[in-house]
Amino acid sequence: GAGQYAPGAKVTIHAGSRTNYSFAGWTTSGGGSFSNASSASTTFIMPNNDTTITANWTYKGGGGNVGGGGYSYVAPTVETPKTETTILEEKKPDQPVTVAALVEVTVEDKGEAKTVISDKVITDAITDAQSYAKEQGKTRNGISVELDLTIPKEVSSLTVTHPQGAFDKLVKTGVKSYKISGYPVTISFDEKALEEIKNQSEGDITISIKPVENIAAAAKEYIGRRPIYNIGVSYVKDGKTIMITDLNDGIATISIQYEANENETANYLCGAYVNERGNATLIDGANYDIDEGVLEITTNHLLIHGVGYKEPSAKFIDIENHWGKESIEYVVARGLLNGTSETTFAPDMAMTRAMLVTALGRLSGVDVNAFDTNSFTDVKTNSPFRPYIEWAYNKGIVKGIGNQKFAPDRPITRDEIAVIFANYAKATGYKLPIIREATSYADGASIGSLYKDAVTAMQQAGIMIGDTNNQFNPKNNATRAELSCMLHRYINLTIDPKTAYGWTINDSGQWFYYKDGKKLTGTQTIDGMKYFFNKNGSLRTGWVKEGDNWRYYSGNNATVGWMDIEDKTYYFTDNGLMVSDKWMEIESNWYYFYYDGSLAKDTMVDDYEVDKNGVRKDSTKN
Repeated sequence: GAGQYAPGAKVTIHAGSRTNYSFAGWTTSGGGSFSNASSASTTFIMPNNDTTITANWTYKGGGGNVGGGGYSYVAPTVETPKTETTILEEKKPDQPVTVAALVEVTVEDKGEAKTVISDKVITDAITDAQSYAKEQGKTRNGISVELDLTIPKEVSSLTVTHPQGAFDKLVKTGVKSYKISGYPVTISFDEKALEEIKNQSEGDITISIKPVENIAAAAKEYIGRRPIYNIGVSYVKDGKTIMITDLNDGIATISIQYEANENETANYLCGAYVNERGNATLIDGANYDIDEGVLEITTNHLLIHGVGYKEPSAKFIDIENHWGKESIEYVVARGLLNGTSETTFAPDMAMTRAMLVTALGRLSGVDVNAFDTNSFTDVKTNSPFRPYIEWAYNKGIVKGIGNQKFAPDRPITRDEIAVIFANYAKATGYKLPIIREATSYADGASIGSLYKDAVTAMQQAGIMIGDTNNQFNPKNNATRAELSCMLHRYINLTIDPKTAYGWTINDSGQWFYYKDGKKLTGTQTIDGMKYFFNKNGSLRTGWVKEGDNWRYYSGNNATVGWMDIEDKTYYFTDNGLMVSDKWMEIESNWYYFYYDGSLAKDTMVDDYEVDKNGVRKDSTKN
C-alpha cells in the first residue's frame, strides 16, 4: 500500500498473515515510530520525510527473516506554522540562554499523553535561542532547550518520541541541556547525557515517564505511598524495544512534584532508586525545595526513581533551637555525620580532620573495602575513619602533617576546610561556580598564601561565608554545626547553583540575602514582605521597629498572625505589622491589644470582659 500523510500523523497498518510464516516485526527505511513494532496490527507515526515500512516474516520451516507486505508513505510538502517559543529568565549569571518551546500533547485512551517532537520544533527552538544569544552578546555560555508541554492534569503517563534527526540536532548543536516539563515529573539531560543517548541508540528515541503502582515490600520501607515513576529512554531495533539506562558520564536531573505532609520533616526527604531486582536505594544527593514542593534528583542511571524518606534513628535534643538545625538534620539524614550519642549531636563541638574527610567520603560514596592500606602511624588500623583518610590522601584531597602522621583528632581550621573542599571538588570533577562578588575580608592579611585561592573560591561559590564583621577567621576551629552548613550548601550547589542566591545563613547563624551576587542592605521587600538589613548585610532579627510600628522576625521568617513571645501573646497583620492599642476582630472574635502589642487576657477593657484566651465575651461593640 501507499499513501501521503503529514509529519506526526498516525497511520494504522496491518501485516495480514502468510502461510507457513510467522510475523517477525516492522522496520522503517526513513524514521518514524511504531506503537508496537512486534504486533502485526499497529499504528505508525509519520516522520518528516518519505519512508517505506516493511513487514518482516520468518519461515516456520527454518531460515532467516524475509521481507514482505511493504508500505510506502510520502510526507507532503506543507507550510507548518513556526513553533511558539519563549526565552526564559536567567537564574544565574553564567546560565546558557534557555528557550522554551510550547508543545501541545494529545491524550489517548487510558489517559496516556503522547507526542512526537518534529525536527522543526527542535530547529525553531535552537534558532531562536542562538539568535537571542547573538543579539544580547550571550553566546559564551551556549544555549539550552526546554519543551514546555501542555498536558491535562488527569493524564496517567507521558511518552515523548524524537525522530533521530531531531535528537541529532540537539547533539550536533552542542545544546548544554535539554529539558521536558509540564508533567508532574520534569527531566533534564546535560550535554554529555545527550551525547551518550545518541551514541547508544539507533533510529527514533522515546522518553517515557510512567507511575509505578506496585513495588516490592523492601522498597516500600523507604518510599511508602510517595510518588515513584519508571523513567525510560528507549529505541526500537529489529522490532524490539531497547532501554538505555546507563548514561556513563552524563547526568539526568529528575524533578518530582511532592508536597511534604505535616508528619514529615523536609530535610529527611530524599531520592529513591529501585533497581531491576526491586531493591530500593536512597539517593543522598537529592534536594527538596519546600517552597516549590519539588524533589530534585541527579543521576547517571535511569529506571525507577521516586520520593523516599529516611528518618534518622536518633533525635537530638541539643539542636532543637540551634541555628544550624536544618543543615544538621539534612546531613544526618544522609548519613554524612553521626551524633555523638543517641540523643546529642554536639553542634558546637570542634570538627576534626578525620570527621571532615569521612563526611566527604560518605558524600562521594567511597567503597571502604577498596582502601585497606594505612599511610599514617597515628591512625589506628581498626579506626572507622581509616579507609576514608586513605581515600582522601590518595585522591589528593588532604595531606598529612609530616613524619607519617595525620593528626586525625586535631580540630580543623576554616582555611584548611577551604582547601580540602576545593581539592574535593577537583577530585570529583566538579567545577566550582563563581556566583557571588569576591569579598575582601577585614582579616584577609591573616589568610596564608597557600589558602587564599581556596578561600576566595569557597566564598564566591557561596559555600563558606564570613561573619558580620566581614572577617573570615581563617585560624578558628570550625564546629560540627558550621561544617553541616557547608556540606548542605555544597550538595545543593552541585544540584542547582541558584541555591547560592536568595537567603543564606552564615557560619555563625546570621542571615543574609544575595541578589545578583551581592548582599542586600537597608530596607528591602522580598516576596511581598519587608526586611531590614544592617550595613554589613546581616538581617535584623527579633523585634524591629519601623517608624511607629513593630515587626518580629524569627530567623528569616517575618511573623504573621498569632505569636507567643516570652510570656505574652501578640498578633501580626498579613504584612507583618504588630497590632496595638485597639480592638480587632479576628475570625469572628474580638480581641484587645495593649499599647505594647500584648493581648489582654482575663480582665476588663472598656467595660467589656475578656476571658483567659483574650476573647471578648460580649461581641456587640464595633
